[in-house]
Amino acid sequence: MGAAGRVGTTANVIRYITATDGAHHAICQGVQRFRVLQFLEDYPFMAARVELLAESGQAGPDIEGRAQGLKERAAEILQLLPQVPEEVVTALQGVEGAPRLADFIAGLMDIGAEEKQALLETFDLRTRLDKLLDLLAHRIEVLKVSREIAERTRGSIDDSQRKHLLREQMRTIQKELGEGDEGAAEIAGLERAIAAAGMPAEVEKQARKELKRLEREIGNVFRNVAVRVAEGGVQRVAVGSADLAAILGPRKFEAEVAMRSGVSGVATGLAWTPVGGDILFIEATRMPGAGKLILTGQLGEVMKESAQAALSLVKAHSGDLGIAPEALEKSDIHVHVPAGATPKDGPSAGVAIFVALASLLTGRLVRSDVAMTGEISLRGLVLPIGGVKEKVLAALRAGIGTVLLPARNRRDLEDIPADAREKLKIVWVEHVDEAIAAALSPAAMEVAPV
Repeated sequence: MGAAGRVGTTANVIRYITATDGAHHAICQGVQRFRVLQFLEDYPFMAARVELLAESGQAGPDIEGRAQGLKERAAEILQLLPQVPEEVVTALQGVEGAPRLADFIAGLMDIGAEEKQALLETFDLRTRLDKLLDLLAHRIEVLKVSREIAERTRGSIDDSQRKHLLREQMRTIQKELGEGDEGAAEIAGLERAIAAAGMPAEVEKQARKELKRLEREIGNVFRNVAVRVAEGGVQRVAVGSADLAAILGPRKFEAEVAMRSGVSGVATGLAWTPVGGDILFIEATRMPGAGKLILTGQLGEVMKESAQAALSLVKAHSGDLGIAPEALEKSDIHVHVPAGATPKDGPSAGVAIFVALASLLTGRLVRSDVAMTGEISLRGLVLPIGGVKEKVLAALRAGIGTVLLPARNRRDLEDIPADAREKLKIVWVEHVDEAIAAALSPAAMEVAPV
């Protein structure tokens, strides 16, 4: 809903889905536009007093002609797109009435939220149809250029090379731009590094899956530049880090961190891999039981021992944390580290597991902008770990603002690039009490026994 126009849409929830990873999705059908008259306070959710807006009753040959042209251009786009479900084509042909047709096509278009909001706030039907006609005409030209590049690339390779289609597309686009093969050389270098690292089979599989995702993202950047050149606006383009969000969309990690950290019992840890650092989520939950600890996520023996030590430490500090003894005695605790297909081991997740358990049993959320790493002892000391540089850079890539590191790793500070040190707040912790103070939100509720 636009902040300026404050126009939105009433909708019916057609279907509600809970994905296997715990994410929630709702499929909605828009019904009618409304304008916000007043936002209401004292509700646990956003509420407002609204005015329903009736669709204008515009009609006539000029409206019908524009609607017919809009339907024809939409059909042309569907022919250019690969693997469009037949149901979409049928639905398009079955839409009746210019207002419904305009809103149906606007909902299907791959355009930004601001452009869609602008269409939603365009009440004049003739103007709305004209805007959509312009957007579709532009999109058709872009798709034609993209198909032209793909066909030119496909003709240059034989059957034995088809698995390298994306790489060949990148080379073709680079040739169009007069660029060299630097990107391909970097990808090849990463592939050699993976082959030489001697990783376990599952870890190597995951690493190669990430280098392919990286290759696709690089290809998306090249295609975006190629389209801009083909449209005649520029002849040469320099792409910097500030341009990536507009080309590739917002950072994916930031949304995932915020989503996972919205409930108690979830902490963001940091891990080292042979090809750099990564973030990992420690998820804890409890259920009626007899005090058992359940561990899942393909954890190694050392990481399992860290989880047991973290639980023992929480029990030892239950009084200080305000945890009722019954919450531990009559509950089973389940700790899970997602991405279960990837083996995980090492002691450096100890502090993150401790914080996740403390969050679960106190009801206090872990701040979504905080990540941490460090081994723990049964006395509550936070012990030094390796891979500090790689872990800190992984936190920065994920949009993390604060990183908790063992105080005894201060000697590694100079290994962290200066720009990363400037963008991140690094908190040095010697004891788990300091990690609790830095990572957990203020006390919110008392956790009753299960």
